Amino acid sequence: MPVHIVQQGETLNRIAKKYNFVSYEKIYQHEKNAEFRELRPDPNIIFPGDEIFIPEKEDKMGMGSTNSKHTFRIKKPEVEKFRVKIGDSLGVPWVGKRVVLSIGNQNIDAPIGEDGVIEIDLPEGTESGGELKFFMDAESSEPSHVFEVQLGHLDPVEELSGVQARCNALGFPCGVADGIMGQKTRAGLELFQEAHDLEVDGVPGPKTKAKLKSVYGS
Repeated sequence: MPVHIVQQGETLNRIAKKYNFVSYEKIYQHEKNAEFRELRPDPNIIFPGDEIFIPEKEDKMGMGSTNSKHTFRIKKPEVEKFRVKIGDSLGVPWVGKRVVLSIGNQNIDAPIGEDGVIEIDLPEGTESGGELKFFMDAESSEPSHVFEVQLGHLDPVEELSGVQARCNALGFPCGVADGIMGQKTRAGLELFQEAHDLEVDGVPGPKTKAKLKSVYGS
């Protein structure tokens, strides 16, 4: 079977569906993907260029008497979820505020929970991009904040592009999440470090990455 090279915007769930697997677990847990699992311990965050071995798909057949009744259980495909933690630049959640995810021709309404997290089941065939609209005023028909969202486009925090994307989303602008360490990225990191009582050096070291992952939620 082939080795799949991850492209930007892909998720393990979408890769599994491409190769007709009900769940990504059969792929992710395969012995030939041990190195990949070590590199990407969170299967929800993979990186363009990652190599994933695709195993042979096993066809299960069962034998039974023609005069007996048999019950067959068909496992449903895993539902793809949109999950995001929402709060201010210090990580204080916007509890109870209304959020609308507009994706394709659908508008999905959800409140922010006590932990600042919203989790939305995405319909089959959901597109990879859309908008996330925040309503700070419950009486308003117009959103107070609108953010572009791209499904499967968050790189791991170990990558500089993943650091930049998280800082940008948290309100510490690092410029384009291009994996290039420039003045904008250093400035955004320094603002994040200062806000969270870290050593202010503009360098995405282990402590900064750990804090960034904790505040962002992944």
